Amino acid sequence: MKNFKTFQQALNEADIRQNPAVSPMYLASLNKRAEANAQAVEQRFGRDMGSLMRAVHEVQSIQRGKEKQLVDLTRSVIMNQYGSILGDVELDIRIPNGPREMKTQMKAHEQENDLQIPKIKELENEDTKTAVHKRKILNMIAQGEAINSKLMLMSEENVNGLIALFGNERAQRMVENLVKITEICNARDWRIPEEVAARMIEQGDALSGVSRIEWKPKKESDQEEEGQDEEGSEEEIEGSNPRIIILGMDQAMLFHEAVKGIYGLINQGGLAHLDDTAIQTVFMNADTAEDEAQDLKRAKITAADLRDFLNQFPEVSQMENGREYVWGKMIDANVLPDTQFLELMKNIFDASPLFREGETATPEATAAMAKAKAVVQKIIRMIQEELDEYEKAMKDWEMGQEDESEEGEDSGDLYAQLGISKPGAESKPKNELEKLQAELDQAIDDEDYVKAAKLRDQIESLKR
Repeated sequence: MKNFKTFQQALNEADIRQNPAVSPMYLASLNKRAEANAQAVEQRFGRDMGSLMRAVHEVQSIQRGKEKQLVDLTRSVIMNQYGSILGDVELDIRIPNGPREMKTQMKAHEQENDLQIPKIKELENEDTKTAVHKRKILNMIAQGEAINSKLMLMSEENVNGLIALFGNERAQRMVENLVKITEICNARDWRIPEEVAARMIEQGDALSGVSRIEWKPKKESDQEEEGQDEEGSEEEIEGSNPRIIILGMDQAMLFHEAVKGIYGLINQGGLAHLDDTAIQTVFMNADTAEDEAQDLKRAKITAADLRDFLNQFPEVSQMENGREYVWGKMIDANVLPDTQFLELMKNIFDASPLFREGETATPEATAAMAKAKAVVQKIIRMIQEELDEYEKAMKDWEMGQEDESEEGEDSGDLYAQLGISKPGAESKPKNELEKLQAELDQAIDDEDYVKAAKLRDQIESLKR
């Protein structure tokens, strides 16, 4: 049976209010902005705030009978957004047959993670405590990116796909309802006390989804090479392929859970330096219903602050999935030990007033920005050096081949394939791309998702 904790016990775990990466100043800013966002949603929807389930039922009515096609469209949009970093990752996307099956799936997911949970104050190993605080930040960023996934819902590819499935009027109505549902839920998450929200998650909120990561052994065909025996068709080889299982009752939920799962997969690299016992302890103290309830209140803003910080670097904006690439390095303990990672995140968060219009650039924010940029610039140089080494190794390999095929002038040039400049090469900033990216960030901050979707499509067209 699930181990239910008192709310006070939950606060002894990975409480954001006690996290060394979150200063009192930044926490106050998060609370102020979250309150402002909730008030804006309440003013925008007025009496419709109480008609949430009517919108949910209308969406389910529109999609009924075409769930498979909707899943296929969702997978295509996700792959176009994240395909360059997913590689062999399998996306197992499903829409359950009604809320009852959704709750059953959520209960099964909870039972798989049924663990006895020690309190963080009882942990004696300081490194493990630090890893718990790090995991909290990783989860917040994953949750925040997931909440901000409405951009994919509003993308040209997705809207056109929905129109093809349901017709223009019904597709537009579906998107409007999904945006309304998402924004009302975000405001509700801020208003509901954390203890109540945690109980709702424990009991299986029908408006929530599920994402989890499984690992499958790699397989290869026994008959890939000519002359092999015909015994069997596949055999296991060393290593494994990840599979992200994504469950949700509608497309917005599927996008949310997919992004959370993708970031969850990236975030596994942030704990790779720990042994199995330490990892289990970290999960037990940072991956609870209470943690998720707390994350839902502020994660959207923390993820946006990180996004705005990273988009200052031209190399990040120019590289496909550049933010995810740099984030993966930031959380790698071989690059930044856990204490240094938490210090970096504190500086990024404390520098966030510099990203927001109308805010005064305090000396503290300016100093934090300088420190954070120095660290991330080193990480970007490290990425570029690794790409340089990879490109050299590929060229050496090609030179050793007897039969070299003629390819385009960018063949083997990994920098060209990723769309970034080589170190030392003449800088050619893509002013139009950087301008569009800044406008996109502002549109997301303003929650103008129609404008944001159009800007994202323009950026994708420039990158092709």
